[in-house]
Amino acid sequence: MESSPDRSEIEVHVSSYEEEACSGSFVSHRLDHETRTQGPAVLFESNGSGVAIGDLDDDSDLDIVLAAMIGDSTVLWNRGGLEFTSQRIAHSGRAVAIVDVDADGLSDIVLSRGSLPPLLLRQEVDESGAEFVIQAMRGVDAAAYAMDWSDLDSDGDLDLVTASYDAELNVSAGRTAGGNRSGVVVYENVDGAFVGNTIVDSSHALAMLVRDLDGDGSSEIWIGNDFGFPDVILSHSDFGWVPGTLPRSTTMSTMGFSTGDIDNDGVAEIFATDMRPTSDDPETAAAWQPVFDSMQGGAPGQEMANALYRNHGGDGLQNEAVGLGLAATGWSWSAKFGDLDHDGLLDLYVVNGMMAMDVFPHLPGGELVEENVALANRGDGFVPRPEWNLNSISSGRGMSMGDLDGDGDLDIVVNNLNSPSELFENQICGGDSLEVELVSNRPVVGSVLTLYTSAGTLTRELTAVSGYLSGDPTTAHFGFSKVAEVSELTVSWPLGQTTTITGLAPNTHLRIEAAFVPDGESPAP
Repeated sequence: MESSPDRSEIEVHVSSYEEEACSGSFVSHRLDHETRTQGPAVLFESNGSGVAIGDLDDDSDLDIVLAAMIGDSTVLWNRGGLEFTSQRIAHSGRAVAIVDVDADGLSDIVLSRGSLPPLLLRQEVDESGAEFVIQAMRGVDAAAYAMDWSDLDSDGDLDLVTASYDAELNVSAGRTAGGNRSGVVVYENVDGAFVGNTIVDSSHALAMLVRDLDGDGSSEIWIGNDFGFPDVILSHSDFGWVPGTLPRSTTMSTMGFSTGDIDNDGVAEIFATDMRPTSDDPETAAAWQPVFDSMQGGAPGQEMANALYRNHGGDGLQNEAVGLGLAATGWSWSAKFGDLDHDGLLDLYVVNGMMAMDVFPHLPGGELVEENVALANRGDGFVPRPEWNLNSISSGRGMSMGDLDGDGDLDIVVNNLNSPSELFENQICGGDSLEVELVSNRPVVGSVLTLYTSAGTLTRELTAVSGYLSGDPTTAHFGFSKVAEVSELTVSWPLGQTTTITGLAPNTHLRIEAAFVPDGESPAP
């Protein structure tokens, strides 16, 4: 193992996977949580809530946090073997993230709340166990629907970006910003307090992406707006945050973002969900007609369809969703990439459905019933995989992926609306894998991990939030074929350090613990 710079301490712990069950598909498990509406669903209430997966208690087992629009959110503590202990959190939420807000080494929970500023559930641990202390984040004062976390100023702590959903604030009866500002706000984390800067006065954000979009080493902010309002890309300059250039072809109502290197060229693609039926048969057309009628027009370049943005260097981001078979997946919410079948290529899972009496009065219960869609990456495009049994019709909203049973493959959790949440256990049992868990005294969000194999090079980036309102674990998952040999792993940490590990074995879990010494400080004795 090699690490640079020298002012760091790296420990690597290797463990084997648990024994896996092999049925050739996914198996559904009902979870002890249900996100419900107050009555028959209507617009905006029909948007549901997110889910986050992460290791809350530092035992290398991934826990689950399920937000609820109304009533209690739920923490599911992972006890192993897909057994969970439920803990109710007496607060509702829309987006949810698991991050260490105060850099004390303990994972906290953050809930966005639509018309109110986000709420911090700060974790404290003593002899009796873990407890979440509910508190506001100092300086965070804007109404927030979507959010993301990133070390934007490279000072070793996580900054926060929030965006309001003004369509809900302005239209829904009884919902206002309560005197809180709205729009897009960047909060710099300064010694545990947040200093906010409004960079866009108004937004209709269902989604947000904070990533380095052009490879220049600094992050851009992409706001995914609903209702035909154009998306906004912002880049940081000497003059602050300034508007960037959108791709020529974009979604019309951006519901979620996911990133992943689908062609293993070292550059991540960006997937954005929207609404487009998978069939043009008369029954489907009749069900969707009110949506078609209300979504006429839009800004130039917008299309009511998903987008897959690929970076073409000087030509910028190009939408290639149609050619890859990704343009139409239904009324789509959260979508995420992951190698579900361990063939070395990132697949895609999309959750679908909509219910709103004021949008679909002609449908039973006001519900557009749609299947979730699993799409396998075949190198030159994506094809549906109904045999994976991921075609739930429970009206999914938030969704995230992670190895919840410790057997080396990606399981899936979906926060449904007006139906119990679901965990889909991966029993495909194809190929091999390597999992890499990062633990550090500095944020690991933004770390880029590169695995070199005899079949090609695989790249993953750790993110705090992706898809629709849903948080991601700080564990990277690599799938590859059984004949591929793994030779080297490189971790590029957010502050510029690199760690290289050799002597790798497939089907193992690596826990990399890194203690970085800031400039001007001495290493601990």
